[in-house]
Amino acid sequence: MNFTLDAYAELLNLIRNNDYDIRDYHNYEDSNKFVILRHDVDFDLRKAAKFAQIEKELNVKSVYFVLVSSDFYNVLSPYNIKCVEDIIACGHEVGLHFDEAKYVDKDIRRIENEIYREADFLGNVIGKKVRTISMHRPSQQILEADLKLNGMVNTYGSVFFKEFKYLSDARMNWRVSPEPVIVSGDYNKIQLLTHPFWYTKHDRTMTEKLKSFVLRASRERYIELGANIRNIEDALPREELKNVL
Repeated sequence: MNFTLDAYAELLNLIRNNDYDIRDYHNYEDSNKFVILRHDVDFDLRKAAKFAQIEKELNVKSVYFVLVSSDFYNVLSPYNIKCVEDIIACGHEVGLHFDEAKYVDKDIRRIENEIYREADFLGNVIGKKVRTISMHRPSQQILEADLKLNGMVNTYGSVFFKEFKYLSDARMNWRVSPEPVIVSGDYNKIQLLTHPFWYTKHDRTMTEKLKSFVLRASRERYIELGANIRNIEDALPREELKNVL
């Protein structure tokens, strides 16, 4: 499967053409054959908002998991708030993508409290209660804990891995190709994880996509500096950054 926007749209059509319902973590039990669509937003809310629009055009709803402690995006910045609002306006759910890395010195109960704290924060940002959580690179401790969270579904709960077929495109690599699994009809319950960051209009290598992301970030940082420092070109001429701008 190519990591293009068209290829993702084709995958969604394949799912429906093989008689799967599209469900979420709150209503899957009313279907006997379904796929839950899940997106982890690790790096770029802009890509996620574009993904959300494609799904809306195909009349598909999914859940987008957003970090509140990312070094790559500020969920409170005006642009990123607009991206989150656009995702919700497309009919999708926004859940918490929880990164436990900054809590490595805490026991499982204290980590659970941090989950509630971050969920409350994100809920205030989006204006509605967060009902679903996805772990960002979960440790063995988190997986073995099989957290049962009050008022929230833990997508890494044991039920979603013992009873569901799990498909993921982590690091732009499907460990199990999704198309044959879907066409086979061998699995009635599928949890399908994609990362919008990897999908582009045209087929490109991982190196090309990462390079584009880094260069775009440099251009955006320069523009933001210009909005906050008068006559930015006097202090830092574009010529000095010609290799990145």
